[in-house]
Amino acid sequence: MWEWVQDWWAPTYYGQVSEKPTIDPAGPASDGSRRVDRGGDWNGIASSCSCRCSHRNASDPTIGHGFLGFRAALTVDAVRQASTTQTRQASAHAPWHGWPADAPLPAVAPFNAAQARKHQQAWAEYLKVPVEHENSLGMKFVLIPPGEFTMGSTPAEIEESLKFVGDDKHWQECIKSEAPQHKVILTQPTYLGVHEVTQADYEKVMGKNPSWFA
Repeated sequence: MWEWVQDWWAPTYYGQVSEKPTIDPAGPASDGSRRVDRGGDWNGIASSCSCRCSHRNASDPTIGHGFLGFRAALTVDAVRQASTTQTRQASAHAPWHGWPADAPLPAVAPFNAAQARKHQQAWAEYLKVPVEHENSLGMKFVLIPPGEFTMGSTPAEIEESLKFVGDDKHWQECIKSEAPQHKVILTQPTYLGVHEVTQADYEKVMGKNPSWFA
């Protein structure tokens, strides 16, 4: 699924934040009508530009499609109120973005799946919360630790992607908006839905199902 994010659409936003690491970015301030959705969907062609995690699209949030969705997120405090776990002390090191010296090290990309699990477990024990959480609706969430990663695409990746869209101005703008690459720092842990929100999940919360698709 393409996944909605909170950011308003601004095709030159990365250029505004590329000079130094972006800390807890909230996206551009805008009164526009389009928001960003990311990543591609089941309807895309694997060899085209559309099946990449860095791919950005701009859509009006009032539209609905069978290839558009979103994931729910929870704060650590919300999960802590619903769960308790045993804690252990992490080894001391230099403080990182306001965290005490006994906090675990941040998850700095790149890292493999095994290293990711170690980051999650260390932060879960430090924060006294579980790595995985299931809410009252049966939706599953996983802990995303604080950390650093590179956002965006290289010039070579962008040039390669542009070959697939021809003269389509919309997709040209979307692909070019992936530049320049820049470092992003997330200083706060959060919980992210393991899966996109389903129609059943939406109906349980909102009391209605406006989808055009069964």
